[in-house]
Amino acid sequence: NKRVVAEIEFKDSIQIIPKFNLGKDVHFSFAPLNDDVFIASGLYQEGRFCILKDSGTKQNYFMDYPSRDEAEKKVTNQIKFQAYFGNLVVHPSGNQFMFCTGNADMLSFYTYKNDKIILKKEINKTFPDYKYDNDTKRFTGFSARSNKVYLYACGTEKNVYLLYSGKSYAEAGERAFLSSRIDVYNWEGEKVNTLMLDIPIKSMVVSEDDKTIKITGYTGTATNIAIPAKIGEYTVTTIGFNAFYNNSTLES
Repeated sequence: NKRVVAEIEFKDSIQIIPKFNLGKDVHFSFAPLNDDVFIASGLYQEGRFCILKDSGTKQNYFMDYPSRDEAEKKVTNQIKFQAYFGNLVVHPSGNQFMFCTGNADMLSFYTYKNDKIILKKEINKTFPDYKYDNDTKRFTGFSARSNKVYLYACGTEKNVYLLYSGKSYAEAGERAFLSSRIDVYNWEGEKVNTLMLDIPIKSMVVSEDDKTIKITGYTGTATNIAIPAKIGEYTVTTIGFNAFYNNSTLES
Protein backbone atom coordinates (compact mmCIF):
# COMPACT_ATOMS: atom_id res chain seq x y z
CA ASN A 1 0.00 0.00 0.00
CA LYS A 2 2.96 2.35 0.59
CA ARG A 3 4.31 1.74 -2.96
CA VAL A 4 7.94 1.78 -1.91
CA VAL A 5 10.89 0.68 -4.06
CA ALA A 6 13.21 -1.50 -2.00
CA GLU A 7 16.63 -3.06 -2.55
CA ILE A 8 17.15 -6.68 -1.49
CA GLU A 9 20.62 -7.65 -0.26
CA PHE A 10 21.65 -11.31 -0.07
CA LYS A 11 24.45 -11.63 2.47
CA ASP A 12 24.43 -13.70 5.65
CA SER A 13 20.72 -12.97 5.72
CA ILE A 14 18.20 -11.36 3.38
CA GLN A 15 17.87 -7.63 4.01
CA ILE A 16 15.17 -5.41 2.48
CA ILE A 17 16.30 -1.79 2.26
CA PRO A 18 13.67 0.83 1.28
CA LYS A 19 14.94 3.22 -1.40
CA PHE A 20 12.13 5.68 -2.21
CA ASN A 21 8.38 6.15 -2.61
CA LEU A 22 6.82 5.91 -6.07
CA GLY A 23 4.36 8.73 -5.60
CA LYS A 24 1.05 8.88 -7.43
CA ASP A 25 2.11 7.52 -10.83
CA VAL A 26 0.99 3.99 -11.74
CA HIS A 27 4.06 1.99 -12.86
CA PHE A 28 3.63 -1.40 -14.56
CA SER A 29 7.22 -2.38 -15.49
CA PHE A 30 10.15 -1.09 -13.48
CA ALA A 31 13.91 -1.77 -13.75
CA PRO A 32 17.23 -0.14 -12.77
CA LEU A 33 19.45 1.28 -15.52
CA ASN A 34 22.19 1.83 -12.95
CA ASP A 35 22.50 2.46 -9.20
CA ASP A 36 21.01 5.94 -9.53
CA VAL A 37 18.49 5.77 -12.38
CA PHE A 38 15.40 3.64 -13.04
CA ILE A 39 13.31 3.14 -16.18
CA ALA A 40 9.57 2.49 -15.88
CA SER A 41 6.54 2.04 -18.12
CA GLY A 42 3.07 2.74 -16.84
CA LEU A 43 -0.08 4.80 -16.86
CA TYR A 44 1.34 8.22 -17.77
CA GLN A 45 -0.39 10.90 -19.78
CA GLU A 46 2.92 12.58 -20.66
CA GLY A 47 4.68 9.65 -22.37
CA ARG A 48 5.29 5.92 -22.65
CA PHE A 49 8.31 5.68 -20.33
CA CYS A 50 9.39 7.49 -17.19
CA ILE A 51 12.93 8.01 -15.87
CA LEU A 52 13.25 8.10 -12.08
CA LYS A 53 16.23 9.05 -9.96
CA ASP A 54 17.08 6.94 -6.90
CA SER A 55 15.46 9.59 -4.73
CA GLY A 56 12.14 8.88 -6.45
CA THR A 57 12.27 12.16 -8.35
CA LYS A 58 10.80 12.01 -11.85
CA GLN A 59 13.42 13.13 -14.32
CA ASN A 60 11.25 13.11 -17.43
CA TYR A 61 8.75 11.23 -19.58
CA PHE A 62 9.81 9.90 -22.97
CA MET A 63 8.42 8.44 -26.21
CA ASP A 64 4.94 8.22 -27.66
CA TYR A 65 2.93 5.07 -28.23
CA PRO A 66 2.69 3.72 -31.79
CA SER A 67 -0.57 4.36 -33.68
CA ARG A 68 -2.14 2.26 -36.43
CA ASP A 69 -3.92 5.28 -37.98
CA GLU A 70 -4.87 8.91 -37.44
CA ALA A 71 -7.85 7.97 -35.25
CA GLU A 72 -5.65 6.07 -32.79
CA LYS A 73 -3.26 9.03 -32.53
CA LYS A 74 -6.08 10.84 -30.71
CA VAL A 75 -6.49 8.06 -28.12
CA THR A 76 -5.30 9.02 -24.64
CA ASN A 77 -2.23 7.44 -23.11
CA GLN A 78 -4.38 6.07 -20.25
CA ILE A 79 -6.16 3.89 -22.83
CA LYS A 80 -3.09 3.08 -24.93
CA PHE A 81 -1.16 1.88 -21.90
CA GLN A 82 -3.71 -0.89 -21.35
CA ALA A 83 -3.54 -1.95 -25.00
CA TYR A 84 0.24 -1.72 -25.41
CA PHE A 85 1.48 -3.05 -22.06
CA GLY A 86 4.25 -5.64 -22.13
CA ASN A 87 7.71 -6.61 -20.90
CA LEU A 88 10.65 -4.31 -20.22
CA VAL A 89 14.17 -5.79 -20.46
CA VAL A 90 17.34 -3.83 -19.59
CA HIS A 91 20.79 -4.67 -20.94
CA PRO A 92 23.29 -5.57 -18.15
CA SER A 93 25.29 -2.43 -18.97
CA GLY A 94 22.24 -0.24 -18.29
CA ASN A 95 22.73 1.77 -21.49
CA GLN A 96 20.14 -0.12 -23.55
CA PHE A 97 16.68 -1.56 -23.03
CA MET A 98 13.90 -3.09 -25.08
CA PHE A 99 10.13 -3.36 -24.80
CA CYS A 100 7.94 -6.10 -26.25
CA THR A 101 4.15 -5.77 -26.43
CA GLY A 102 1.98 -8.54 -25.02
CA ASN A 103 -0.95 -8.24 -27.44
CA ALA A 104 0.77 -7.30 -30.70
CA ASP A 105 3.90 -8.29 -32.62
CA MET A 106 5.81 -5.14 -31.67
CA LEU A 107 9.41 -4.75 -30.49
CA SER A 108 11.21 -1.53 -29.62
CA PHE A 109 14.95 -1.19 -28.90
CA TYR A 110 16.26 1.91 -27.12
CA THR A 111 19.53 3.50 -26.05
CA TYR A 112 19.86 5.44 -22.79
CA LYS A 113 22.50 8.17 -23.02
CA ASN A 114 23.01 11.53 -21.31
CA ASP A 115 19.73 11.21 -19.41
CA LYS A 116 17.79 10.72 -22.65
CA ILE A 117 16.04 7.78 -24.30
CA ILE A 118 16.73 7.33 -28.02
CA LEU A 119 14.76 4.91 -30.20
CA LYS A 120 17.24 2.64 -31.97
CA LYS A 121 14.93 0.25 -33.83
CA GLU A 122 11.20 -0.44 -33.89
CA ILE A 123 9.52 -3.52 -35.39
CA ASN A 124 5.74 -3.19 -35.71
CA LYS A 125 4.29 -6.21 -37.51
CA THR A 126 0.80 -6.03 -35.97
CA PHE A 127 -1.18 -3.69 -33.70
CA PRO A 128 -3.38 -4.56 -30.69
CA ASP A 129 -6.99 -5.36 -31.54
CA TYR A 130 -8.84 -3.52 -28.79
CA LYS A 131 -11.88 -1.37 -28.14
CA TYR A 132 -12.11 1.93 -26.34
CA ASP A 133 -14.30 4.93 -25.60
CA ASN A 134 -12.09 7.97 -26.04
CA ASP A 135 -14.77 10.36 -24.77
CA THR A 136 -14.78 8.76 -21.33
CA LYS A 137 -11.09 7.75 -21.52
CA ARG A 138 -12.18 4.15 -20.95
CA PHE A 139 -10.52 1.00 -22.25
CA THR A 140 -13.22 -1.58 -23.03
CA GLY A 141 -11.17 -4.72 -23.76
CA PHE A 142 -9.38 -6.86 -26.33
CA SER A 143 -11.05 -8.91 -29.03
CA ALA A 144 -11.10 -12.62 -28.12
CA ARG A 145 -9.53 -13.22 -31.53
CA SER A 146 -6.60 -10.92 -30.79
CA ASN A 147 -3.39 -12.95 -30.63
CA LYS A 148 -1.29 -13.07 -27.48
CA VAL A 149 2.22 -12.44 -28.70
CA TYR A 150 5.14 -11.90 -26.29
CA LEU A 151 4.38 -13.65 -23.02
CA TYR A 152 7.72 -13.27 -21.25
CA ALA A 153 11.15 -11.80 -21.92
CA CYS A 154 14.64 -11.88 -20.45
CA GLY A 155 18.03 -10.65 -21.60
CA THR A 156 21.77 -11.26 -21.45
CA GLU A 157 24.80 -9.25 -22.52
CA LYS A 158 24.41 -10.68 -26.03
CA ASN A 159 20.73 -11.40 -26.69
CA VAL A 160 17.09 -10.90 -25.77
CA TYR A 161 14.91 -14.04 -25.37
CA LEU A 162 11.19 -13.70 -26.08
CA LEU A 163 8.56 -16.34 -25.32
CA TYR A 164 6.23 -16.09 -28.33
CA SER A 165 2.60 -17.29 -28.33
CA GLY A 166 0.87 -16.23 -31.55
CA LYS A 167 -2.40 -17.81 -30.36
CA SER A 168 -5.70 -16.14 -29.55
CA TYR A 169 -7.90 -16.89 -26.55
CA ALA A 170 -10.78 -17.68 -28.95
CA GLU A 171 -8.87 -20.55 -30.58
CA ALA A 172 -6.65 -21.79 -27.75
CA GLY A 173 -8.25 -20.72 -24.45
CA GLU A 174 -5.77 -20.72 -21.56
CA ARG A 175 -3.15 -22.34 -23.82
CA ALA A 176 -2.73 -18.92 -25.47
CA PHE A 177 -0.80 -17.90 -22.35
CA LEU A 178 1.76 -20.72 -22.80
CA SER A 179 4.30 -21.32 -25.54
CA SER A 180 7.05 -23.65 -26.67
CA ARG A 181 8.67 -21.08 -28.99
CA ILE A 182 11.46 -18.69 -27.98
CA ASP A 183 12.53 -15.99 -30.43
CA VAL A 184 16.07 -14.69 -29.97
CA TYR A 185 17.13 -11.16 -30.96
CA ASN A 186 20.42 -9.35 -30.55
CA TRP A 187 20.47 -5.86 -29.03
CA GLU A 188 20.55 -4.27 -32.48
CA GLY A 189 17.03 -5.61 -33.03
CA GLU A 190 18.03 -8.38 -35.43
CA LYS A 191 16.44 -11.82 -35.10
CA VAL A 192 19.21 -14.41 -34.74
CA ASN A 193 17.43 -17.63 -33.75
CA THR A 194 14.17 -19.41 -32.95
CA LEU A 195 14.19 -22.16 -30.30
CA MET A 196 11.44 -24.78 -30.10
CA LEU A 197 10.77 -26.56 -26.79
CA ASP A 198 9.20 -29.97 -26.24
CA ILE A 199 6.74 -28.55 -23.71
CA PRO A 200 4.84 -25.26 -23.41
CA ILE A 201 6.07 -22.97 -20.62
CA LYS A 202 5.15 -19.58 -19.17
CA SER A 203 8.59 -18.25 -18.14
CA MET A 204 12.32 -18.97 -18.34
CA VAL A 205 15.77 -17.60 -17.46
CA VAL A 206 18.88 -17.77 -19.66
CA SER A 207 22.39 -17.91 -18.19
CA GLU A 208 24.75 -14.96 -18.63
CA ASP A 209 26.92 -16.92 -21.10
CA ASP A 210 23.88 -17.77 -23.29
CA LYS A 211 24.52 -21.49 -22.94
CA THR A 212 21.83 -22.75 -20.56
CA ILE A 213 18.11 -22.23 -20.07
CA LYS A 214 16.25 -22.59 -16.79
CA ILE A 215 12.52 -23.31 -17.08
CA THR A 216 10.77 -21.36 -14.31
CA GLY A 217 7.10 -21.86 -15.07
CA TYR A 218 4.86 -24.63 -16.49
CA THR A 219 1.08 -24.73 -16.26
CA GLY A 220 0.14 -27.30 -18.90
CA THR A 221 -2.35 -30.16 -18.42
CA ALA A 222 -0.24 -33.12 -19.57
CA THR A 223 -0.01 -36.06 -17.16
CA ASN A 224 3.51 -36.96 -18.29
CA ILE A 225 6.15 -34.62 -19.66
CA ALA A 226 9.76 -35.05 -20.75
CA ILE A 227 12.16 -32.27 -19.81
CA PRO A 228 14.44 -31.68 -22.81
CA ALA A 229 18.18 -32.06 -22.25
CA LYS A 230 18.82 -29.37 -24.85
CA ILE A 231 16.85 -26.66 -26.63
CA GLY A 232 18.72 -26.10 -29.89
CA GLU A 233 22.31 -25.49 -28.82
CA TYR A 234 21.23 -24.49 -25.28
CA THR A 235 21.52 -26.94 -22.39
CA VAL A 236 18.59 -27.22 -19.96
CA THR A 237 20.26 -27.40 -16.57
CA THR A 238 17.56 -26.59 -14.01
CA ILE A 239 13.84 -26.68 -13.42
CA GLY A 240 12.96 -23.68 -11.31
CA PHE A 241 11.64 -23.97 -7.77
CA ASN A 242 7.81 -24.16 -7.86
CA ALA A 243 7.85 -24.46 -11.69
CA PHE A 244 5.03 -27.03 -11.39
CA TYR A 245 3.34 -25.42 -8.41
CA ASN A 246 -0.40 -26.09 -8.13
CA ASN A 247 -0.38 -28.46 -11.12
CA SER A 248 -2.92 -31.19 -10.34
CA THR A 249 -2.59 -33.24 -13.56
CA LEU A 250 1.13 -33.98 -13.74
CA GLU A 251 2.13 -37.53 -12.73
CA SER A 252 5.71 -37.82 -13.98
